[in-house]
Amino acid sequence: MTATTRTSTHVVSLHREQAAELAMLTEHLHRWLLDASSGTRAELAGFLGGAGEGMLAVAGLVDLLGAANARLRRRLPQEVTR
Repeated sequence: MTATTRTSTHVVSLHREQAAELAMLTEHLHRWLLDASSGTRAELAGFLGGAGEGMLAVAGLVDLLGAANARLRRRLPQEVTR
């Protein structure tokens, strides 16, 4: 006998304007982190887990925000993202 697991996908619906606001927020955070000073990144790293793990977490956060923003922008109609 084998055990099987069933994963379900949960869908959340947003109005176009809400999705555009979320995309704008992720874009601003992504840009801010990319342009942040080394001191700011170090402070965030400390918050996220210390010097070693925290710096990896900061890099991961930058990548995550960039990817999330790209996915949101691709799915939004062009007239909403202007």
